[in-house]
Order: sequence, then C-alpha cells, then structure tokens
Amino acid sequence: DLTPLDFFLWGFLKSQANKPQSTDALKVNITQAIAQIQ
Repeated sequence: DLTPLDFFLWGFLKSQANKPQSTDALKVNITQAIAQIQ
C-alpha cells in the first residue's frame, strides 16, 4: 500500500533527478537527493 510519504518521496526525487544526461547521472542525482533528506 502506498502512503502519503511514498507520494512525497517520489515527487521529491522526481524533481531532484530531473533530465539526467545518462543513467549514471540519474543514479548520482537520486543518491544526492536521498542524502539531502537524511
């Protein structure tokens, strides 16, 4: 089941990992966005 937190996290990550140049860049963007949350 999805919770409001799941929707927040998905939206936040999507906004932070916007338009990467490659798959590796996408991974870096997601990792950095998660580090910001922690």
